[in-house]
Amino acid sequence: MSHHLLRLAILGLLALLPAAHADTVRNDRLGVATHFSHGGHYVANYDIETTMPIIAELGVGWIRDELSWGRYEQTKGVYALPERTRQWIDAANRAGLKILLIFNYGNKLYEDRYDPEAYSKAAAHLARELRGKIHAIEVLNEPNNFGFGKYYGGAWTGMPKNGEPAAYVVRYTQLLNRAAQAIKAANPAIKVIGCGAPAPANYRMISLGISPAVDGIVDHPYSSRNRPELVPFRGTPSFMTRDGVLVADEKGTFASLVRMYREHSAKHKGPREIWLTEWGFPTFQAKEQKGSFGGVNEDAQAKYALRRFAESLGLGVEMSVYYDMKDDGSNAHDPEDNFGLVTFGANPRRKPAFAAVQRFARFTEPYRVASSPPAIKIIAAPSHPPVWPIPKTPADQTADPDSVRAYAFEPRSGPAGDSMLLVWSTEPAGGDVNPRAASIEITWPRATPIRSVRAHDLFTGETNEPRFELDGTKLRIPRITLPDRPVAIVLSR
Repeated sequence: MSHHLLRLAILGLLALLPAAHADTVRNDRLGVATHFSHGGHYVANYDIETTMPIIAELGVGWIRDELSWGRYEQTKGVYALPERTRQWIDAANRAGLKILLIFNYGNKLYEDRYDPEAYSKAAAHLARELRGKIHAIEVLNEPNNFGFGKYYGGAWTGMPKNGEPAAYVVRYTQLLNRAAQAIKAANPAIKVIGCGAPAPANYRMISLGISPAVDGIVDHPYSSRNRPELVPFRGTPSFMTRDGVLVADEKGTFASLVRMYREHSAKHKGPREIWLTEWGFPTFQAKEQKGSFGGVNEDAQAKYALRRFAESLGLGVEMSVYYDMKDDGSNAHDPEDNFGLVTFGANPRRKPAFAAVQRFARFTEPYRVASSPPAIKIIAAPSHPPVWPIPKTPADQTADPDSVRAYAFEPRSGPAGDSMLLVWSTEPAGGDVNPRAASIEITWPRATPIRSVRAHDLFTGETNEPRFELDGTKLRIPRITLPDRPVAIVLSR
């Protein structure tokens, strides 16, 4: 072989390797949604050569995109991957990113556009075709939306009618189970996840029975007009009347949504994993009070993204995916155009959320939820000045205990080494008062020799060393600022 041909062969082999540098962090519990496979202006917006390197900078481990079944199978029984899909998948692999691929929509070739046998055969072929290149398949996106729910019928919550389960809930459960079994037979290594409807409908799917071949439950916990610690479901009589099932506690906390999913799935021998494959906060300017979302400013978007990611990690969620990577348009008044971490177009501007998520992904990657979490007690000042007259008793001045969040972590390699707390105040981001003062008391089962305490603001990147007191099993930080975004408190032994 000539030197020239040898050189070309080596360059060809190098092109097959991930382009990510050896020291690049990939936090494999965090992801971001992309639109490489969409049509029209989405494709122009997601130019592979310019967009994939920006995603690679972010530090998340996954991207979530889609492939239309109708494009993959344009003649019955003949499967072909669209060239653009192959291009972005190859680019993501070179960047060291894992891929969650939604196998989406129906196929007009079939009398039943969502024929379970035909869909399953196509999904199994896809799993074999892309073995090692995609890492999870999501069976449809939001089956209550995008055609499936309308095609079969039924209330969006899956509420039974005349004693009969909603048709779309039953048909989707059948499709999910059959597809998962076919995918696993073709490629046992790939993750299969599904559900993805509103939580009450997902509960009904789980109750009908989910195949052991399904690895995870999908939920899209958008907070709508709420803060990230809340979801638009509450455990109250009015929600019971509307939905027929309760999926969160009385306050509608995100933490209770995750906990109750796990309890309900365990009761019905369903999947153990929770995959939150869509949620986000749009930076649009509302012109009128309508729609599901309220617009937030860019700093608030960054802080809320950090708070949701932090709580997802603290609750042990397997995957949490921000929607989405880039703004989908340039209309400042349309929420759908303004979810991105960066702006629309060929030369996008990075919003504050980009740097914040990047910092968060890299900082938290070495940690996992503490296997034996310490007891944590936080006494925080009120998040707003007291009303006049000043309350008479100290108890009246104590902040609501649910107005702070704290989660304990240990190194992913094991409990030895530095511990970390993620703590924050759940007040609305960017209020008109100074951040709250708090004292934190951490109690371990046994004495822990702490040498130093460092507090890292994951929004600003600033670090300080608060004063601390150690007494046997108790560590006390008597005065620390508790802002409206996560602070990582690292405890070094």
